[in-house]
Amino acid sequence: MLRWIVIIGLAIWAYSYFGKYERRVDAYYYPDRHNLSEDISYRDIGSVEACRDWAYSTARRYDDPQMRRGTYECGVDPLREQDLPSVTIYRETVQ
Repeated sequence: MLRWIVIIGLAIWAYSYFGKYERRVDAYYYPDRHNLSEDISYRDIGSVEACRDWAYSTARRYDDPQMRRGTYECGVDPLREQDLPSVTIYRETVQ
C-alpha cells in the first residue's frame, strides 16, 4: 500500500513539474477603437493578466484611463507565423 502511495505521489509531482503548459500571450492596444490598423503591441508578455495590466497602463499614457476611446486584445497561443509579418493567427483572443 505504501508503495502505491509513493508511486502516485511521484506521478502527481512529475505532472505538476514537467506537465505545465506555458502559453504565449501577445498584447495589443488600439488608441482608437474605430481604427484597428494602428496598434501598439507587446510580444510574449507572459500572461493574460499581464496583458490586461499593460493595456490599461498604456491607455493611461494615452490619457484614456477608462479605455473609452481605445481598446485592447490579448492574443493567446499563436498558431503559426504567417508569411506576412503583420499577421498572426491566435488560438484564442481575449480581453
